Amino acid sequence: MISIPFMREFTIDEIVEGPVQSQDKAHVRLACRTDNGQKIVFWGRTGISMDHIDAVCHASLPIRIRCGCIGPKKGSHEYNREWWVPEMATMRILTTSSSPAPAEPSILDQFLSDRGVDPHLLPKGDPVRRIFNYRGKYRKLTDYLDQSDSEEVNLSFSRLEEILGFNLPPSARTYRPWWGNCLQSPQAQSWLIAGYKVVDVHVSDNGHVTFKIADS
Repeated sequence: MISIPFMREFTIDEIVEGPVQSQDKAHVRLACRTDNGQKIVFWGRTGISMDHIDAVCHASLPIRIRCGCIGPKKGSHEYNREWWVPEMATMRILTTSSSPAPAEPSILDQFLSDRGVDPHLLPKGDPVRRIFNYRGKYRKLTDYLDQSDSEEVNLSFSRLEEILGFNLPPSARTYRPWWGNCLQSPQAQSWLIAGYKVVDVHVSDNGHVTFKIADS
């Protein structure tokens, strides 16, 4: 039986995974957590129908959305315990974070300000950055960049994996948006906290990425 999406409203608090490409590279998914702890997974087709994924990635969370979705149900589908938003589903953002931005801050300044810290008090390399107590999956990259004296840091994917101590996900080698400077992205937080942003990336099996100190 084919499931038919129905309209429902959610408040999205956090991005927990993605955007991530499927193994066949034809689809992209983005997993988020709602304000009541539920998980909602957005699906898109690579390069064709990704408007709703892009909208969530670039929004300042939390956001309130209304979208067509398929609810949790019994069955064999791997996402049967989650809300599932198909690639062609209708979605509308109802409200967004009310944080004002009269003068657009740098990515790092916004990250710090959102956490109640004056970014001018924390120049790159200042040990006070550790008040974040960042313990994310990619924290070893944060430590590596914190200790760098270079304005730009170029790392091959293989060298980055040595630093991290584990392999990058397949999407990191095939999907450029994985490297986006998105504040809600777990991987991006690791370099943004260190005061860097991604300025160039070459996605391939032998790819490389360039980080540059974020503008103040």
